[in-house]
Amino acid sequence: MHLPYDVQLVWKRAIVVETARRIGGLDIAGVESVRPSASEFGWRYRARIHIRQGRLGFFRRRSHQLVSWETCLVLPETLNETVRVLRDLAFGETITEKIHSIEVAQSPVDGAVSLFWRLGAQAGSDGMVELLHRVSEALADQGIFCAGQGHAVGDEGEPAAITGSPLKLCEGRWSTLASPGTFFQVNPSVNRQLVEEVLSILAEDDPGPVLDLYCGNGNFSIPAAGLGWQVVGVDSSRGATRDAAAAAGGAVRFVTDDVTRYVREPDGPVSGTVIADPPRTGLPGAVRRVLGEWSVKNLIYISCDAASMARDLMSLSDSGYRISRVRIFDMFPNSDHAETLVHLVGRNKSRVQGPASRGRERARGR
Repeated sequence: MHLPYDVQLVWKRAIVVETARRIGGLDIAGVESVRPSASEFGWRYRARIHIRQGRLGFFRRRSHQLVSWETCLVLPETLNETVRVLRDLAFGETITEKIHSIEVAQSPVDGAVSLFWRLGAQAGSDGMVELLHRVSEALADQGIFCAGQGHAVGDEGEPAAITGSPLKLCEGRWSTLASPGTFFQVNPSVNRQLVEEVLSILAEDDPGPVLDLYCGNGNFSIPAAGLGWQVVGVDSSRGATRDAAAAAGGAVRFVTDDVTRYVREPDGPVSGTVIADPPRTGLPGAVRRVLGEWSVKNLIYISCDAASMARDLMSLSDSGYRISRVRIFDMFPNSDHAETLVHLVGRNKSRVQGPASRGRERARGR
């Protein structure tokens, strides 16, 4: 944050280029300048707030030490005010001991907020309904509309209760939704640039059937289907695929499944375009191997971590994919992270085998 914004962009490009060279042995030095965010501040529309002994804040870097704050510069003011309201509420000791964190999120469409309460692994949900009601009333007193709230027990637990409606993330040519606790890209303006870049790649040539891995709430699936392409989206989050299906209205087939399991036995031939937007850890080794075996025209790979991206691209390049273009987007101003999109062109291979032909090979003992 001490660097002027234009200098930040220069360094982010250098980080991505150098990491690709050092870890992946890849030369992407010809990549264009980083595409900037519309705003240097107030861009983060989703954040996790931790709570300890009645205090709310972020964890200090590489520790569990809580840091309280009055205003976070990267959050829009509505979310700052939401945190102030939560801080002023008297939760009560019994409830406070249960809560590990609260995810606050805001709609860039209408400004509504949602909250998702993460409870301790052994905590029950007693008292949560009353708390959700009190929070909605307190926010309304400050002129903040709470679209929905939810809670779950444990870090990996599925939402146990959802009240209200999902947030609206975009409207216009296509719409996407996000229920409390589900993932969506935190910077709406840069995400629009990212989606438009994916659509422009698809429009350059007939992409064939599109398979969107780690599809989330349909961030790429729904716009692609809106332009007439046949799309299947796969994600392990039941909440995200539920939101995606509701927004798509039947235009996309969404599959709730672990991506590693799905790609081993896809429910149809894969020959067109694959979009892969994995979490920060990148593609699991098993997914990299399967993608290396598939015969696809295009692979559109999106990453928010330069190191895992370099590892994945090295593996995919060794499998015969050729990097066609690289675009870097400043999804996270005033941090050392960036979002990178890589368009890879597949090599000519024999037809990919679907479940039936895999079964025939097994029957022959291969």
